[in-house]
Amino acid sequence: MKNRTSVRYLNRLIPLLASLLAATVSGAQSDPIKDFVTTAKDAYLMLPPRAICGPHISQMVWSPDGEKLAILRIVSPETAESIAAAYQSKTTPTTSPEDLITQVLTWNSKSEKSTMIFSVKGSDGQVTSIDWVAGSSSMIVTALDTTQPATPISKILLINANGQSKLIATVKDDETTQAQASPTRPVVALVNYPFSRRDQVSDATQPPSTVRFFGVEGVLSKPISLPSPQCHFMWSPTGQPLAMMRTRAQGANKSTVTWFNINRENSTVTPTVRPSNMGQPVRRFSPEDELQVQDLSRSLAVKKVGVEAPTILVSSSKAADDAFGIITTDGKGGDLSPNQSAVAYISQGTAMVRPLAKVPLEAYRLAKVAALKRSLLNKAKQVALALLMHASDNNDNYVSNKSDWRNAINPYIKDSNIYDGFNYVFPGGNASSIAEPASTVLGYFEGPGGRAVAYTDGHAKWINNP
Repeated sequence: MKNRTSVRYLNRLIPLLASLLAATVSGAQSDPIKDFVTTAKDAYLMLPPRAICGPHISQMVWSPDGEKLAILRIVSPETAESIAAAYQSKTTPTTSPEDLITQVLTWNSKSEKSTMIFSVKGSDGQVTSIDWVAGSSSMIVTALDTTQPATPISKILLINANGQSKLIATVKDDETTQAQASPTRPVVALVNYPFSRRDQVSDATQPPSTVRFFGVEGVLSKPISLPSPQCHFMWSPTGQPLAMMRTRAQGANKSTVTWFNINRENSTVTPTVRPSNMGQPVRRFSPEDELQVQDLSRSLAVKKVGVEAPTILVSSSKAADDAFGIITTDGKGGDLSPNQSAVAYISQGTAMVRPLAKVPLEAYRLAKVAALKRSLLNKAKQVALALLMHASDNNDNYVSNKSDWRNAINPYIKDSNIYDGFNYVFPGGNASSIAEPASTVLGYFEGPGGRAVAYTDGHAKWINNP
């Protein structure tokens, strides 16, 4: 029963995939498909890109479940009318930093709707960073408050899915406090370093660094002191809170690194060994199915894809070096969603998303063959019609396959490369001598398991190999 269901599913899926692939398949002798990328088990179709919002996007972050995209953008009050008026009056637009607005929006990949959840006027400050709390729909927003210019402060806010915000901490301008979300758990570390942002220098005479934790309720734990001011907090890829201290003895050429494990339950800090997975990315998927995204500079794009433009590629982590799909040749900041359903990127200052449709690898391969057959049939029909029109303009005489027939039908065809690979077998002659035009072969394209055959009445059909 399961096999029959699977077959019915593939039978319905293949025509759809074939129609999507047909536009990218250009011939039987090459495989230029770049809107698909395959992994060990599946294939991913890159659907047309969608513009989310713009301009002036400074940061984008996917939610842990891949359903939402958080976007930080800067909005200018200038309009098309005000810019046109300034141009006509030969003046410069008077926008100042105080006029700019920073906004935090979330885009829902299911409803495809954007919602603004936080906004700060330039005269009051700006949003400096955004991040999601793992395993939740809440966000951490850090905003600079300049309503008191003499004593600016940073605010660390927790914002839930409904846009309700809770102030977690305020930080003076001469302090260094960072909010670091766990990569795997709904926990955020609020780390305070005793040295200031201005000099970023610490010494042993200063008080130790401290860390406090909070979850989606926004309740801060008691501070846990780290062993020294030189300790730096970090999360392991598995979500374990750690501290790392680097020291160097006087006259020594190399520094010594000491690691500490932080126990949130009993607020203890104990020495430990360096975790073997430090420095590795957080693995959300099985290695054989995981996709990866690459941002290529112009110079690298020339070598990789032959295009001198900022290019974003997507490929399987296990794929050969030349097996990739092209997300865009005009973008940067490519970011794959955690559920592998889309790639977000910035193009011309606009937030863009290119959805990825996951399909079984078997369906992809069958659809690829079906798309190639469809493409060859279309080309065969175009060549047949060009030959038919040429004959009509020449007293119904078909050009001989022994002559320069390609040059003869060029005026009747849009793309002169379309008949590359076409085997023209008709010897020529007048149409009146053809007894059965619907079964008289003009020529054919070789294809997978058969050929696309063109006939003298202008139609084409697929003939399987015996």
